[in-house]
Amino acid sequence: MAEFEPKQFGRFYLLEKLAVGGMAEIYKAKTFGAEGFEKQLAIKRILPHCSADKDFITMLIDEAKLSVVLSHANIVQVYDLGKVGDDYFISMEYINGINLRDVLYRCRERLIPLPQEIAVYIISEVCKGLDYAHRKTDHSGRPLGIVHRDISPQNVLISFEGEVKIVDFGIAKAAMNISHTMAGILKGKIAYMSPEQALGKAIDYRTDLFSTGILLYECLTGDKLFTGESQFEVLKKIRTMKIDVTKLPVGIPKPLQQILVRALAYFPKDRFQSAGDMQIELTKYLYATLPEFSPQKLAASVRTLFVDELERQQRQIAMQQQLQAQTSSIRLPSQTAVQQDLVVRDETMATPTPPGLTATRRQVTGPVTQAETTMETVRAGRGIGARIAAALGAMALIGLGALGYARYLHPRLFPAEPVAPLYGSVMISSSPAGAQVYIDGKDLQKVTPTTIDQLEIDKSYTVKLTKEGHADLEHKVKATSTTPLSIALQLVESGKPPAPAAAIPTSPTEPAPPPATVGTIRVVSTPPGATILLNGRTTGKVTTATIGNLAMNKRYTIGVLKKDFEGWTRSIQLTDSSATVSGELKPKKQAPTAALPPPETPPSTQPAPPEKAPREPATAGGPGSIKVSSNPSGAEVFVNGDSHGRTPATIAGLSGSVKVVLTKEGYAPYSTRVTIKPGETVSLGTVQMGNILGEVSVSSSPSGAMVYIDGEATARTPVTIRKVRRDKGHNIRVTLNGFKTWERSFNFGQEGEKRFHADLQEE
Repeated sequence: MAEFEPKQFGRFYLLEKLAVGGMAEIYKAKTFGAEGFEKQLAIKRILPHCSADKDFITMLIDEAKLSVVLSHANIVQVYDLGKVGDDYFISMEYINGINLRDVLYRCRERLIPLPQEIAVYIISEVCKGLDYAHRKTDHSGRPLGIVHRDISPQNVLISFEGEVKIVDFGIAKAAMNISHTMAGILKGKIAYMSPEQALGKAIDYRTDLFSTGILLYECLTGDKLFTGESQFEVLKKIRTMKIDVTKLPVGIPKPLQQILVRALAYFPKDRFQSAGDMQIELTKYLYATLPEFSPQKLAASVRTLFVDELERQQRQIAMQQQLQAQTSSIRLPSQTAVQQDLVVRDETMATPTPPGLTATRRQVTGPVTQAETTMETVRAGRGIGARIAAALGAMALIGLGALGYARYLHPRLFPAEPVAPLYGSVMISSSPAGAQVYIDGKDLQKVTPTTIDQLEIDKSYTVKLTKEGHADLEHKVKATSTTPLSIALQLVESGKPPAPAAAIPTSPTEPAPPPATVGTIRVVSTPPGATILLNGRTTGKVTTATIGNLAMNKRYTIGVLKKDFEGWTRSIQLTDSSATVSGELKPKKQAPTAALPPPETPPSTQPAPPEKAPREPATAGGPGSIKVSSNPSGAEVFVNGDSHGRTPATIAGLSGSVKVVLTKEGYAPYSTRVTIKPGETVSLGTVQMGNILGEVSVSSSPSGAMVYIDGEATARTPVTIRKVRRDKGHNIRVTLNGFKTWERSFNFGQEGEKRFHADLQEE
């Protein structure tokens, strides 16, 4: 795609194309005023096929009339609606940042979760903006009845300073609308609709709350709430599915589950009755769990995720400043444009002529072509100055095109100056992850997966990965453009032969599809409707369903549970981007002595003791015995340190106080002490064996700190470390250059997961 060149558009200068959608192009732009006044803003330029649609233009005018009355810190300010030639446009506040969809995509690419506190804060700020819009009244105090109707990740902007703003009330329905849309027409992004919106029914502000609940779910889990192979399937789910706690992942804390269930209530009357109420509940949870939270944590998190975008901006600003310095004394004829304002605008933006530009004195009786303006300048001018003025007038902008043409006409007057060098980047991942990264022998203090920036274009580098227990691996990389490379490397355990195809680079010069970093597993059971577990934890899904965003080349344990049926588990190594596991559920022959815990209860390190079974009456004299079974069965039974086979088992010849221990590979050991009277048989019932592996989630302020578990480097914050043994104590250490080391020791206890936030202090 050809690089965009800045150009004049009415009284604006379009500096950069930001996005293209189905109805408009979005530009970063600048306008000028007196005494060197400049203002950056965004221009939404309506595409020609939409401009030709009278009904669409009528709706667009209604949009602008609605939007200009909204002035709130969490809503993008709209300035005015206008027309340049045949092109309609809307000018609005420019937000230097990204949208929530890009944030979620970047987290998925890097296989990291969006920190819970960041997710809650973002959605609470969205609620603030919606509450203001929903309560907006006219000058007489009558409610305007504003409903956004398109709350989705694309329409939530996050600045690099930590601001959260809603954009595009473009399909809002309000009482002040002059042209009303027809009832039953679906508008908005389908996956974020409310049930009443998907059914084409009448809606009010509570439909925005349902969509906001979907956003909160996606931010907390990284997955979309409503998915399907077609839009019809998605609509069907929205129209029929009723969300309750059993359909939510157990990893979501209980208070947030309650907020989600209320926001996602099927009937509007059961939801929060205002966005302000939902915002209050989110804020109470946020500061109850993390009192020191600050919006700066959002800014730091976003800047870390999009450091490449910030570096690109800095290079662009440096080049623009250089060009402005070279052209500040040039006087250009201004472009005369026919422009009609359709909505009252911000009057501070009314002056169309940039500093240093002088309009022609010709009396305008009709549209003036650029060619006429240029020829008039040539006739009025003399020598080199006239030639340069004509060239720059023809270009009608201050930018690369004008400067390049001027240099062509007279290179001595405009000598070329060195331009700041451009850099490329490479994202390095490895299997297994956590390898130390070196480049040309220099320790980068990073572990995989990570991104290496500031690579000179067309220069070769040697990347070296080291990890304990694995052979060192070196790989050559070369960035041939600013397009990021992606390289996946396979580490080989010490003493084993290297695996084929160790690295698969993505080269901009010779495109090759990058290796898949995530895949999916489809889980099928007969009969369907069974709860799906991943590595012993409930996913919140039931068969038949697909588990997404799974790291490639890892082994997963898939399990299913269904009432009155015997569950099953399957172990699978995810080597392809998609896989399927299936199995038949067999009816239980008899109810177990102790029921399995409900799916939403996370496994504990030390299983809860089984329900006490009635002791069998003691027979006169003689030793007693113990009966014990386990779920799963096959656990080895130790009594006072001696092995007595595997469960289910009956151990005879016991008396007095004895210690019983059950162990099974992959599960936490169970231990209890019982007293046996002479001739008594004690039944321990069915012992539920707990999963031995848990997970640790670590975030930090600022983010990007290295996390060490028991002295071994893992990854940088925010990060979730899985498969951490729960039957022993651990040490966690968080380090970042320029900050004091943060360190804690911990045990899992009864919990299946641990969360830490390291508030790093400067040295």
